[in-house]
Amino acid sequence: MSTVEQPRIGFVGAGRHSSLNLYPAFAATGVPLAGIAERNPARVAEAEARGIRPIFPNHLALIEATDLDGIIVSLAPHLQAEVVADCVRAGVAVFVEKPLGSTGSRGPADCVDRRGCRCARDARLHEAFRPGLHPAQGPHW
Repeated sequence: MSTVEQPRIGFVGAGRHSSLNLYPAFAATGVPLAGIAERNPARVAEAEARGIRPIFPNHLALIEATDLDGIIVSLAPHLQAEVVADCVRAGVAVFVEKPLGSTGSRGPADCVDRRGCRCARDARLHEAFRPGLHPAQGPHW
């Protein structure tokens, strides 16, 4: 494990939201990106063109090749449960960018039922952290 001053963080997913919002926000922290996992060849090419490396073909390869302190998952809801369960089993702290699962009530059940692990989750919607969506109200958490 790395020190608290230099956490090793990986990402799963290189879609539009990750590329436009998450990677730039993460870069602003000054913490080096340990790697990303993406299976879509077009998205891999886009990430490479932006200088993002290393890129792994899936989350298991990312976990196996790096000594991560945490992993950020930014995937479509129907793809999240298996990835989260694998990360938890590997002992890697997980932050799921969107609410886990296809619905708020199904997410934890999907994770426990399909993969046999127990995962805690934060049910707050990610929109709460995007004040631009509600400029007149400001943050509403």
